[in-house]
Amino acid sequence: MHVNQRIQKNEFPFIEPVIADKRLLWPDTLSWGPNGQLYVTASQIENMPRFNNGKSTRTEPYKLWKVIGLGKSD
Repeated sequence: MHVNQRIQKNEFPFIEPVIADKRLLWPDTLSWGPNGQLYVTASQIENMPRFNNGKSTRTEPYKLWKVIGLGKSD
């Protein structure tokens, strides 16, 4: 997973992605952990039946990602 170096250095001149990874499917929940790490879930909402002609294409296990490089103690 790639961490955007501009964000990591606490420079915020633009709105841009913090992380990018093709396995991060429809990230919908972001949360900061107790040490300042960023956590994000990949819920695969785009693979729900309503978006795929009534058939679910989601695959388990569902993912919870910890983004290293943004928090206080990584």
